[in-house]
Amino acid sequence: RPDQIKQLRQTILNLAVRGKLIPEDSKAREVEVELESLVKIVRGSSPRPKGDPRYYDGPNPRLLIADITRDGKYVTPRLDSLTQEGAKLSRQMTAGSLVLAISGSYGVPAFLAVDACIHDGFIGFRDVSRDINLEYLYLVMLFRKPYFDDVVKDSGLKNLTTEHLKRLTVPLYPISVQRRIVAKVDALMALCDRLEASLTTSADTSRRLLDALLAEALAPVEALAA
Repeated sequence: RPDQIKQLRQTILNLAVRGKLIPEDSKAREVEVELESLVKIVRGSSPRPKGDPRYYDGPNPRLLIADITRDGKYVTPRLDSLTQEGAKLSRQMTAGSLVLAISGSYGVPAFLAVDACIHDGFIGFRDVSRDINLEYLYLVMLFRKPYFDDVVKDSGLKNLTTEHLKRLTVPLYPISVQRRIVAKVDALMALCDRLEASLTTSADTSRRLLDALLAEALAPVEALAA
């Protein structure tokens, strides 16, 4: 069922970030470090008043939550834009930057496919340390969604803050291990995508894809237990 695939994706992330998805990486040294030691966390901003023609409807794309929910991992803002003056009053981020929604659909990460501005419903990551692979950090953000849910609930707010992000801990492995984790997760998530698509086809096809995915995902765990 679709809800089971969602849980399977989370299990894959859990194994990956805990270093248990690839047998040869199970003995890799892991350290827990705070996010702010790896990146500079910057808050988005918006020109005021909203809709002012001096600032809005110009050539500079501005990211909205709806863009991320439409595009997923790699996002191209299409719904809003700023003038040059408006961009100066916003937070400008370059293509390839990792950003994170902190209000509304909080805790959703994405990579900007183009240069764009982000408003105060997002934070962006700058000055990224060479100790962290951005694709791996993207996986960590997905993995930490339960943490985001807890801090939002406990704080009584409806959004995350930069302080929440600064206190976030990142399981850090050698950069070569991070790259292998990313490659393995990408392969397994592609199988999940195929499995979801197969739900509209025959049950037999779905069963074969599920068997293949489970064999891939469980092999590292069985190897560790041996």
